[in-house]
Amino acid sequence: MSPYGGYWKQMRKIYAMELLNSRRVKSFAAIREVVNRKLTAEIADKASAQTPFNLSQMVMSMTNELVIRAAFGDDCKQKAEFLDLVRETLSYVTSFAVADMYPSLKFLDTLTGLKFQLERTRDKLDKIFEEIISQRQVALAAEQAEEDLLIDVLLKLKDDRSLEFPVTYDSVKAVIMEIFLAGTETASTVIEWAMSELIKNPKAMEKVQKEMREAMKGKTNLEESDILKFSYLNLVIKETMRLHPPVPLLMPRVCKETCEVMGYRVPAGALVLINAFALGRDEQYWGSDAESFKPERFEGGSVDFKGFNFEFLPFGVGRRLCPGITFGLSAVEVGLAHLLFHFNWKLPRGMKIEFLDMTEISGVTAPRRSPLLVLANPIMPLP
Repeated sequence: MSPYGGYWKQMRKIYAMELLNSRRVKSFAAIREVVNRKLTAEIADKASAQTPFNLSQMVMSMTNELVIRAAFGDDCKQKAEFLDLVRETLSYVTSFAVADMYPSLKFLDTLTGLKFQLERTRDKLDKIFEEIISQRQVALAAEQAEEDLLIDVLLKLKDDRSLEFPVTYDSVKAVIMEIFLAGTETASTVIEWAMSELIKNPKAMEKVQKEMREAMKGKTNLEESDILKFSYLNLVIKETMRLHPPVPLLMPRVCKETCEVMGYRVPAGALVLINAFALGRDEQYWGSDAESFKPERFEGGSVDFKGFNFEFLPFGVGRRLCPGITFGLSAVEVGLAHLLFHFNWKLPRGMKIEFLDMTEISGVTAPRRSPLLVLANPIMPLP
């Protein structure tokens, strides 16, 4: 989220080469397995009571657990307090600020208390970060740290004098915070919407579950390597991201030079928002059934997440393409695969699928307006 320039280039390279490369994302496989086993066990416990439960909340807890274990390890003492502050930060960051619309009236953000709340939350986060960093430094010095944790990688880079722009403690805190803000609610929102769309479209649900269970050939312990066999699951994820992109307006861009785009003059310094939500539902690109959930539309085509197809940009495009694409996709694929493989799903008794609320909350990630309340029926034994 830094302004484009030398520092941004260096930190982008660190994201791509050190923090979220394919090798490191694979090293988090054990963490993904642990958090998903915990999730499926909790669902099985709820299923035994045959009472509706909030799947949205459970999936959000799972993605939070995944990111915090990857960042700080499973013995972080400040986990609960840190996650509360991340949620608080997200609510303030996405709230309306008068200065965003009318810079000359920024004093009103002080009068409304928004500035005070932001500063207070920042100070609390700073204190927790200091505690976590201190603990990790002690562990690293004693050679007791897990080398693959994200914070350990950043702390080692902090001592790298060959870098053009030194990695400071503020850099470490900012990167970890970015990963939490970008990697928790986005992944959980995609899983939540995928389950919603599949429940609302029983034929697609039946097709994806049949493919998975047949591909497993009686095996009940689902592993990450098995996901490569689930081609229709990949189509389901693409179609979900088309209709419900994780960040509907992508990240804001700034026009560096005055230019003309499609007859419109865009002045230098203008803030530009790309509406990925509207692109994914445009009949010009997707046909008259653009509003329908139809995973088959991606079958045999070349449209992918990588940003080469401008009508489909769930992870952005170009230099600002999300560096966490592999990390995020892995969380979604593994989480969704466990939910679909082990359980059959239905709405609470008496509720028809046509009455399932599919309204989004307007915001950075646009999750469901109402939580997804469901019933689960265990089909495949849990490991």
